[in-house]
Amino acid sequence: MIGQQDIEIPFILSGREYRSAESSGNEGIILEYDKGGTVIRFPALEKFDAGELFSAEKELAKLSIDEILDFLAAAGKLWTDPGYIRYQESLDLMKRITDFSEEELVLDFSYIPALLERGGYLEEMLRVEFGDSGVLDQWTLRGGCEVKANPRGRLLHVLAGNVPGVELISLARGLMTKNANVLKMARGNPVTPVALVGSFADIDPDHPITRSTSVIYWERGSSAETEIFRGVQSVCVWGGFDAVHASWSHARSGLEILDYGPKRSMVFIGASTLSSEDSLTAAAAALASDTVVHDQQACHSPQVVFVEGGEAARGETEMFAEVLGRALDEAGKSLPRGEDSIDRKTQVGHMRNMAELMGETVFHPGSTAWTLIVTDDFTRTASNPLGRTLWILPVDSIKEAVNHADSWTMVAAFSLRADLEAHRDFLAARGVDRVTTLGHMGLLPPGTPHEGRYDLTRMVKFVSADLAPEPVMAIPAELSV
Repeated sequence: MIGQQDIEIPFILSGREYRSAESSGNEGIILEYDKGGTVIRFPALEKFDAGELFSAEKELAKLSIDEILDFLAAAGKLWTDPGYIRYQESLDLMKRITDFSEEELVLDFSYIPALLERGGYLEEMLRVEFGDSGVLDQWTLRGGCEVKANPRGRLLHVLAGNVPGVELISLARGLMTKNANVLKMARGNPVTPVALVGSFADIDPDHPITRSTSVIYWERGSSAETEIFRGVQSVCVWGGFDAVHASWSHARSGLEILDYGPKRSMVFIGASTLSSEDSLTAAAAALASDTVVHDQQACHSPQVVFVEGGEAARGETEMFAEVLGRALDEAGKSLPRGEDSIDRKTQVGHMRNMAELMGETVFHPGSTAWTLIVTDDFTRTASNPLGRTLWILPVDSIKEAVNHADSWTMVAAFSLRADLEAHRDFLAARGVDRVTTLGHMGLLPPGTPHEGRYDLTRMVKFVSADLAPEPVMAIPAELSV
C-alpha cells in the first residue's frame, strides 16, 4: 500500500511508461530516503527482454542530424515553462529526496533548454568533435576515401545521482550519434531522467527518438543488469569507483566503455591577487560562485585552495579565508544551501573538531552552511564532506603548489591568467583535464574535452569507401609466375 510519502516512479520502456499496475503484482524495487521519510517505488519487471528496448534503433539511425537537433530543441523548450507539469513534479520530488535547495534545482532545470536549443552548445560540440557533422548523415570526402559515421547501435548510460544534468548531456550525446539509449537511473536522482525522457512523448510518442529511449532502475548484480550489458555496444558510466568498477566487470571484446569516474578540482591564488582589496574581494567572490553551484557535488567544484604568500603565507591565507567566508555568505543569498542530512552535519562537525584539535584554523558561520579549514598538511585534504567545505593551504609559491595536481584533478583554476599560462604545460603533463580562471570552473566552453577526451567519435563506427575508380584487374594467368 502506498503511503502519504510513498511515490511511484514508472520505468520508460521504448518511450512508453510502464507502471506497477501492468506487472503481475510482485513488489518492485523500493528506495527509502531519510529526508521526510520518502519512499520511491519502481514497478517489477517480469520476463525482462532487453531486446525489446531497442526495437526502434534502425528508424533512429535513418534520421538526419538536423531532425534530431530539432526534436531535442522542442523538448528543451517545454522546460522553459516552470508551469510545465513535468517541471513542477520533478521540482517537488527532488526537494523531497535531495539536499539541494529549490534555487539550486531551478538553476539546474534552466540548463535543459539552454543546452538543447538550436545553434548552441550541442551543435558546437558536433562541429568540434566531427569537423563536419554531415559525416553522420552521408558519405563525406576525407583524404583518399569517403567516410560515414554509423551509430554503434545500442548505448547504456549508467548515471550518477550527485548532480542533476548528467542524464541530459549523456543522452544528448547518444542521440546525436543516432544510438538507441537506455538510461539506468541513480539512487540519488530517480526523478529527472524519467521526466526528461517523458517530455519526448509529450512532443511525439511515436517519434523514433521517443521509441528508442528507455529509463529503468536495477539493483547492482541483478539479472536485468547482466542482460542489458550483454545487449549493448557502448556504455557511459558516471559515478564513483564502485559504479565504474561494476561496469568494467561486464567488459567484453567489442564493448566500448566510457567511464567518468570521481575527480576533484583545485584553486591557485597568486600572491598579487592579495595585494589590493579590490582584487582580493573579486577573487573571493569568484571562488565562492564556483563553490556554491551544485553545493560542491560536481567534479569541477573546488575542494582545495592554495594561497601564495611567501614568508607571510599563513597570515595572508587566513586573511583570504575571512574574505572568502563573507563571499560565501553573499553567494548563499542567491543560491542557498539545501537542508543538511544528519550524516552530513555529523561529518562536518567531526571534521571541524578534529581540525581544531590539530591546531588548524577553522572558519564557519555558526552553522553548516560552509566550512573553511586552513592547514599546512596536504594529506588532510583527501577527506571532504563537501557541502561547501574547502581546505585552504598557504604555500611559498604557485610553482610549489601545482606539484599537488595529478591525473585525478579535473580542473585547476587560477586567480591570475598569467599563472595559468605559466603552469598549464606542467599541469597538462601531470594529467590535469582542464585549466581555467576563477569564476569559470563549472562553465565549460563549447569544444571543451570531457575528462581529456572527445567521446562522440567513440560512440560511432567510421566506415570508409575507397575512391579507386575501377577494381584492379587480375593478372592474366600467362603472365603469372
